[in-house]
Amino acid sequence: MQRRFVRRGVIHILWSWYDRRVEPVVERTRDDAPDCTPEFREHRFDDNGRMRRSALLLIVLALACQTANLQIDDRLYFGRNIPAGGVVSDAQWDDFVRTVITPRFPQGLTIFQTKGQWLDPRGNLVREDTYIVELNHPRSAATEAAIEAIAQEYKRRFGQDAVLRISSPAQLRLY
Repeated sequence: MQRRFVRRGVIHILWSWYDRRVEPVVERTRDDAPDCTPEFREHRFDDNGRMRRSALLLIVLALACQTANLQIDDRLYFGRNIPAGGVVSDAQWDDFVRTVITPRFPQGLTIFQTKGQWLDPRGNLVREDTYIVELNHPRSAATEAAIEAIAQEYKRRFGQDAVLRISSPAQLRLY
């Protein structure tokens, strides 16, 4: 949403600047000025509407080129402590990744093992080992649904209170 606002703002500023610089051309028709007169040639080659449309097209193309490779970088935080007692074992985690995450994101992912802390819904400070799964993907309803399904399945399977998700725009390049 914010990116759209910025784009619209940029287009508005550039369009306003362009609008102030263009001198209006007096409308002439073939009846007023024959093809050979300078006035008709001026009108034909200095059409305000065509120039404005061309400028707008260039602005839109420039903005589209800047955002062509933009993706979303999502980090999902999975705590290993089970509120009812115990922890998610390495075997359980590996099974979860293999059966739940990988089928939804076969193009790839990165997993970090960390230690973290957070304030749970009951007001307790919880320190626990955590897995962070990083996913890079294009924005779509299908990926949103897939991430939601992953979080819900983890919460259901291991009795978790929450799965933290942090999303940010990213530009991916392979070298």
